[in-house]
Amino acid sequence: MTEAQASRRWVASDVMTREVVAVEPTTPVAQILAAFRRHSIGGVLVVDHGRLAGIVTEGDILARIARDAPHLDYASYFALTLPTMLYPGDDATLAERLEGLRRLTARDIMTARVVTVTADTPVTEVARQLMKHRIKRVPVVDAGKVVGVVARGDIVRRIGALDEA
Repeated sequence: MTEAQASRRWVASDVMTREVVAVEPTTPVAQILAAFRRHSIGGVLVVDHGRLAGIVTEGDILARIARDAPHLDYASYFALTLPTMLYPGDDATLAERLEGLRRLTARDIMTARVVTVTADTPVTEVARQLMKHRIKRVPVVDAGKVVGVVARGDIVRRIGALDEA
């Protein structure tokens, strides 16, 4: 990165990921979970007819599990799922419990009121929004269409790149 690039004001388009993983509102949660694993991500955008309809994150999945099994705290959930993650197929009871979750769709569990920014939003404001709303990523929209996503890691990696210049 040149000194000129480092000194100019950064905006969302400077740090955003342009290749966005998106699903439709009717996409089953099982496919969303597969997308999380396949792309090593923690959230997908829900797009309906080209427009942002919501977002499904790991937090939405955990919130749904907590809602559907209020007696099961997060520590217990992970203690129960760890053997299944390490040895798939060994825990039929857990698989049966999670089957209901897998049959839900993006529309059933998505956050519909999504915080967004525009491509020309200063990165400092993007960071403020991430912290204010306690979120890990924010879609970048232009005229209602998704053009990218800025995650906390995108900003941190860009700052780290300054040291490498």
